[in-house]
Amino acid sequence: MTMIKIGYRQECRQEQTLRIEQKQKVNMRCLARLEYLLLLNKRLKHRVFPGALRGWEGLQSAHKVLVDRNSSGVLIGGLSEKLWNPEVNKEDLYNSKDVDVLVLDKSFELSKKFEFGIDWWTPKSERITFRLGGGKVEYIKCEWLENGHGIPLSFGVDKKHPLDPGLYIPNREWIVRMREYESDAHIDYGRVEVNFDGDTFEKFRDLVRGRMKDNLPDFIYQEFQGHIPLPECCLDDSIDYPAELIKFDLKILRGINGFKGNWF
Repeated sequence: MTMIKIGYRQECRQEQTLRIEQKQKVNMRCLARLEYLLLLNKRLKHRVFPGALRGWEGLQSAHKVLVDRNSSGVLIGGLSEKLWNPEVNKEDLYNSKDVDVLVLDKSFELSKKFEFGIDWWTPKSERITFRLGGGKVEYIKCEWLENGHGIPLSFGVDKKHPLDPGLYIPNREWIVRMREYESDAHIDYGRVEVNFDGDTFEKFRDLVRGRMKDNLPDFIYQEFQGHIPLPECCLDDSIDYPAELIKFDLKILRGINGFKGNWF
């Protein structure tokens, strides 16, 4: 009986050790996937252009231009994240390199690139050729947004209904999805060695959420009254969003960049 008990304890310890080792391996794989996504997100930074208008002054200028031209746009980029902190003041906003604005209206026109010192991302639409192998090709109408450098965004948008002109401040969940789509679109699933599952992306979304607080500064609410979606809400059709995000994959991105002659 004693030998049986000893053998049972040893078996239990072995099983426990195996479970710990398996859990450690899973955690290491998950960490590797998260680090890869965060690295992709960090790399997706666009170069600064001369004369960029930053911070509070840039936000006010972008809003005025959109209103004057009867168009609507959404604040994107690092500044959209930074605003989600009620303790941020106007001076803090000048630490951002520029103001990125995603323009929702195809009728919006610029007289020159980066007009008024804003990094405008304007809508484009073309039929693009995709080579499928074996001599076969596929023609797809693609819609995307690009800035004055000719760099396309890694996601698309769909303006769901008419909006009052001006600059819209996206809610936290819109920003979280934007960051997720940016990174996911650059993953070469056919070559990458790690497997990206739903749990990995959920942890990535949690990390992005953790970079933001639950509210905006009072001066943002005052300046952009009527252009701020609810601070906390889920992505559903009942909410008045500036735009619905559209997910791209690497094939679409490569097709757009190939059409433009960009190295990718």
